[in-house]
Amino acid sequence: MEADALAREADVIFFDGRFDQSHSPIKDALLDGIFDVEPENCNSRTELTYRRAIAIRESVGDFAGHVQEAHGLFALAEWAPILDVDLFSILVVHYNLVIGTLNDIGSGDPELEEVRKRLETLESFSAYMATEVGYGNNLAALRTEARYDRRSRTFLINTPEPAARKFMSTAGPAPFSKSAIVLARLFVDEQDHGVFPFLVDISDESGPRPGVAVEPAGARPGQFTDMATTSFKKVRITKGRLLSEGLAKLTDEGAFQPIIKNPRARFLRAASRLVHGRLCVASAAAGISRASVFIAATYSETRKTNAPGRTETAVADYLVHSREICTALARAVAVTAIVNKTRREFSLQGEDAALDASLCKVFATIEAWKIVTSCRERCGAQGTLSANRIADYLPFIDAMRTAEGDNLVLLSGAASQMLSKPPPARAKPPTLTEVGTSFEEMKAILEARYAELWHELHEAHELARSDNGVFEAWNAVSTRAIGLGRLSAVIAACTEMIEMAGRVEMLREPVRLLGEIFAMSEILEHQGWCVAEGVSPSDPAPGLGRRIDMSCLALRQDVRMVVAGFGLSSDLLRAPIVRT
Repeated sequence: MEADALAREADVIFFDGRFDQSHSPIKDALLDGIFDVEPENCNSRTELTYRRAIAIRESVGDFAGHVQEAHGLFALAEWAPILDVDLFSILVVHYNLVIGTLNDIGSGDPELEEVRKRLETLESFSAYMATEVGYGNNLAALRTEARYDRRSRTFLINTPEPAARKFMSTAGPAPFSKSAIVLARLFVDEQDHGVFPFLVDISDESGPRPGVAVEPAGARPGQFTDMATTSFKKVRITKGRLLSEGLAKLTDEGAFQPIIKNPRARFLRAASRLVHGRLCVASAAAGISRASVFIAATYSETRKTNAPGRTETAVADYLVHSREICTALARAVAVTAIVNKTRREFSLQGEDAALDASLCKVFATIEAWKIVTSCRERCGAQGTLSANRIADYLPFIDAMRTAEGDNLVLLSGAASQMLSKPPPARAKPPTLTEVGTSFEEMKAILEARYAELWHELHEAHELARSDNGVFEAWNAVSTRAIGLGRLSAVIAACTEMIEMAGRVEMLREPVRLLGEIFAMSEILEHQGWCVAEGVSPSDPAPGLGRRIDMSCLALRQDVRMVVAGFGLSSDLLRAPIVRT
């Protein structure tokens, strides 16, 4: 009964109460024997990953329906990279960016429907071609062209210059057909109507289609998806492959009739699946963060070492080791908290939650990189082996920091939007003490720091605007504004952790202790401000360091109970260091 109660609480904390509905079908698919197979080389690794993708689809009943629902899609993103990091690119790009775009703004053209069916059943795979060699974060300035031919009622897709070559994952040649969503500028005669998605067949079983040039980019460390550079030379597609439902209409005669009048708003709607994509990246970060902590925490209980006065002891008994594990666990719970909160709000608000989705993606991937790095180190040389999983997580999460939008760019944009909102109220922060300060008071200290920083930046920005252009004025405050964006995410994570703890009993105290460790680590980033504002009468670092130590000692016996709620096991992970 106690185990059942713990499982129910873990569902609330780690899966937002959606484990059975959204997560369990994907997790169970990872028990398939195909995940026992080890690839022989890079090429066989890529082929194996595609076979694993097919195995997952076949394992889940209505797979296309499961991932069409937002929480099912996010669950796929959360579990898929735990055993094979390349599955994230293959499946999430395919079902979110490609099929999702077809579902959202496809016209229902019979030809489109035929392709969609092949994609949904994985008879064909796909790529999403947005980024160009010379145009990454500025998608609205892409140069790939789609020129309309009135006589044949077709488009010619063309790469006008080397900088316009598409540079994307899952685009390389493979022993099956592939289609791609290609973002290109729609031209009628010489009139540029902006960037739209087009569905283009790029290869079949024998290789690239006529007019499509694919140049493999080579393997990335730890990742083997078929990244490639793709260019087009007058590739003809039918008019029905323009994806613009609800955005604009193009008559057979070439008259462009916008439904969304504002070009920027029209483009954002056309590329709106990128917002889903950011939450998919954040979900993957949450999944591999918890997996890394599970592996490191489990291994630390069985890995023995010598100790003063003892013949041997588990490395977890050393505070210097367990503090690292507890800090990583605290960060993993914080990542899980903000990811669940943002996904929940996104399912209600849709694209209105784009700002929160960007902040969530940035925070989750930055924290995941810290977590994975720390856990790799805690596993010693064993942590460098791909068989033990964590080594593969490192290059994956490093790549995710620039996937679906570079973190610095997203954080800068989010901070700019924050400064345009109504000002936060200033409040005197609580006094920080070594023992008595509660988690709620720690959050209040961070909120006070956010309000103070907001007003400082707003004043500096207004002053810069009086003497400079828009770009120069923003540049003057942008490096400090990034801190504002991060603080916002930190506060959101703390708020959700407090609320989560209030919804459970057995896990309440461990979650609150982990929240305090996380909040104290963040307050240490602002220790100069704490002294200047009287939050702490002196340097708070020594006192907070001792408080973190005490919290870690208090958590020593609860770490196993917390990580047991992750839904992971040695049978699932198949990592030698968690099977000992």
